[in-house]
Amino acid sequence: MLASQPTWSLVPEARVRHSDRYFAWFDYLRILLAIGVFVTHAGAHPFGSDNFGNACVQVFFALSGFLIGGILLQSLPADLPRFYFNRSTRIWVPYAIAIGLLFAGSALQHQLHDPKVWEFFFYKATFVYNFFGPPQLARFAARMPLHGTGNHFWSICVEEQFYLFAPFLMVFLRRRRAIVVAALVAIVVLNFAYQYAFASVALGVLLAISRDEFGDWYLRPGGVALVVGMLGAAVGLVCVGCLSYGSAVPFAAVGVVALLARPRRPLKLGPWLGGISYPFYLDHWIGLFFQKTIVRHLHTGPVLTGIGAFAIAFTACAAHYRFIDSAIMARRAAWFTPRRGLIACCCGLALVALGLVVGVALNASRPAS
Repeated sequence: MLASQPTWSLVPEARVRHSDRYFAWFDYLRILLAIGVFVTHAGAHPFGSDNFGNACVQVFFALSGFLIGGILLQSLPADLPRFYFNRSTRIWVPYAIAIGLLFAGSALQHQLHDPKVWEFFFYKATFVYNFFGPPQLARFAARMPLHGTGNHFWSICVEEQFYLFAPFLMVFLRRRRAIVVAALVAIVVLNFAYQYAFASVALGVLLAISRDEFGDWYLRPGGVALVVGMLGAAVGLVCVGCLSYGSAVPFAAVGVVALLARPRRPLKLGPWLGGISYPFYLDHWIGLFFQKTIVRHLHTGPVLTGIGAFAIAFTACAAHYRFIDSAIMARRAAWFTPRRGLIACCCGLALVALGLVVGVALNASRPAS
């Protein structure tokens, strides 16, 4: 890796070599955002917003664009095998475990006889669930794994698509940065007409490019004022109805990232909390799965039940990070070869291509509702 700052957006992947490449506040941001998603899935609506959980995910996307974009700006084509190998070992193994746990829960609920359930698992496994899963939630929630549990995996698919395809744009066109910037701006502008998840990622990458060109401009007094103003304008325009949530949230998300992108050494407990955030984001549903059991046996109210569910999920995910994620990170450098990196790249691209072909075919053959 050319930079050892945590890089998948939810999860740190190595310790820093240089203090100016590590953004310590991101560790705390990750775990707070993951907890925000948990709270939303638990049925709460912080600040009275139905979009709170989605807003947390959008910040994750902007964070991922900023960090991965920063790595790719310093990468050469020869660096890409290691880039893909690092992404696959860091992201795929916990994600595969999460899918396996969801599969086991679906089996316990006797759902595996339904071919529709297998369809949704296929979309998750091929990193295209964001295209074909959430659009069917309203109609087929009862036939989804555990009645829609794991629907948040759509965001993992967005991240993986970004990791797979961004290097082809940013590395192979590194000497034509104007083309890269124009493509990213087009993605953001398109979001005003057709809202989708990649606008926040694109703004994060643009922030990384601006840092590469102009330094930490967003940490200077004028830059901070500009970012705070953008945040306030985004929230205000949504509140008065002048701008839709989907159009404004990418700008608010990248503003949060910019304000916390302050290089410094890791803070106490930060790397551990940041590391736990990825398995917690993936598998926090485990605690929610046991909510009814907690109520039935302990007769607790909603607050204590939520705390109990959180404790179960957090403990399980801390163990996941300690015994699986950390072990992978400790051995990854020894496992790497350029050939394995290229295999990881080809496998990821092939999975996405397969998922798109099958998904389009299935949806084209399905009668309109």
